[in-house]
Amino acid sequence: MAQLELKTDLLPLEKKRLFDLYQTERKTVREGSSRAEKLDVLIQKLKPEVEPLLIASPMTDSEASKKENKEKVSFRDPEVRKEIKEAYQAWNQDENEKAILKIETVLGSPMFMEKMGSEEKLQVFKLFFRVAFDLGDLEKSDRAFKLMRAEENCSSETAQSGFLLSLLHFALNKQSEAWELLSQQCDPDTSLKNRIRKAYWLFRLAPEGSAEKTKYFDEVASSSPPGFYSYLALSQKGQILDLPLKPLEPLPVFSCSEKIERVIREAELRLEFALRKDARKLLLQAKKELLLKPESNIDALIYVARLFQSAGDHLEAMKILNALLTGDTEGEGEGMESHAPKLVSEFTQLYHRPFLSEVEWACRTWGVDPDFVYSIMRQESAFNPGAVSIAGARGLMQLMPVLGKFIVDQWKIPMPQGKGYLFRGKENIRLATYHLRQLNQVAPHPALMAASYNAGIQRVTGWWKRFGHHPLDIFVEFVPIHETRNYIKLVLRNFIYYSAIRNGGPVPRSLFSMELPPSPVFMKSLSPTS
Repeated sequence: MAQLELKTDLLPLEKKRLFDLYQTERKTVREGSSRAEKLDVLIQKLKPEVEPLLIASPMTDSEASKKENKEKVSFRDPEVRKEIKEAYQAWNQDENEKAILKIETVLGSPMFMEKMGSEEKLQVFKLFFRVAFDLGDLEKSDRAFKLMRAEENCSSETAQSGFLLSLLHFALNKQSEAWELLSQQCDPDTSLKNRIRKAYWLFRLAPEGSAEKTKYFDEVASSSPPGFYSYLALSQKGQILDLPLKPLEPLPVFSCSEKIERVIREAELRLEFALRKDARKLLLQAKKELLLKPESNIDALIYVARLFQSAGDHLEAMKILNALLTGDTEGEGEGMESHAPKLVSEFTQLYHRPFLSEVEWACRTWGVDPDFVYSIMRQESAFNPGAVSIAGARGLMQLMPVLGKFIVDQWKIPMPQGKGYLFRGKENIRLATYHLRQLNQVAPHPALMAASYNAGIQRVTGWWKRFGHHPLDIFVEFVPIHETRNYIKLVLRNFIYYSAIRNGGPVPRSLFSMELPPSPVFMKSLSPTS
């Protein structure tokens, strides 16, 4: 700031940079102070000159966190609404026997059933399945699934219930029934992520030595980029995942529309003047347009992803590459296979190790694997020290202020200076790594640690007690909360990638066990919400 203030003839973008610096400082100074008054004068003086350079933020969902859809009990009949609401409450409080009785009361009453429309019935059947499944009751789970399928045979909800029912059969040593159920299940979700998950489980459920087992193994093992299911499938076969690590190559000269080229050039110019927020707004515009025709704009999209990283927005870079690799784009996503090696190389470059000395010190101190710390950090904040979630979690590893204070109190040290201490990388990493050490002492398995970091140790302990005797892959699928289930898979994928990068490609089969440790008695002193 001082250097810019000393210059007598500022360029337009230098004035914009100074304007931004003044605004940032203004947020931190005390209202009514002499510095605040001076900054107000300076901001107002520069405002007319920089207004033509201001960029509106594009409307995009990339800024918003997507919450899991919660159950909505909106039954028209008050008596039915009362019974189902009480069933939901019992289920949420882990009183499954009570919940199942409430649901069966509704299902067994012709009067209640006549009062419900199709959507209301589906909601009851879905809750019936979830509660019966949590109880491990195969007969009632099967009955609930048949009711769902009779009402709506091919829906995402019915497919997910059929998938879980097939795994319950498998867990109860009914492999042929599990295979038949999953292989014949109608599923409208054709995304790559869902196809790989289904292929993995068809591989697991197929008879030994069958052509189907080979077919589905090959499909999972050759998926690009390799991930959680690839590692599991190879481990089942006694093989090692060897991640193809290649240095980035210079991008060829690419062409795009004149409009997009102008936006990208403007973003480059903003980055030259350290106007990262402005560059990010421009890059979001370019990304949205280019993803309408991804196949024609591969190199342009890769370049935009690189620019996002230069702007400090690793999350948007990840989203672009993930969309290209999975075909999950607004435009046509076909024909990406020939670009897979290039895209995987770009993808593996997004496994950064910021604050390396701080992470390594904390990991040596608390006995935590630094690769696992980075696996959590990447998923929590995409390496953004200033990240804030809707719930108020802060910093690199998204700690809630109450948890930060709880740990500081445990250490019996003064609170760090300033309200924003969780936005300081060193402080945040120390506290988050110590919390991982706490979780590791109680739940010593990467999947359990990841689940506990996301959903809390109390909730995970309940799942551990119910499903922990199953192999890891079944346990993860049985986690009832979609957000946490997906979080575990992504953190373990990150762990696989960080291990591969550290080892030059191969991932040791001993990275994490397919068997979970026996569930212990819950330690109530672990967290402030215990």
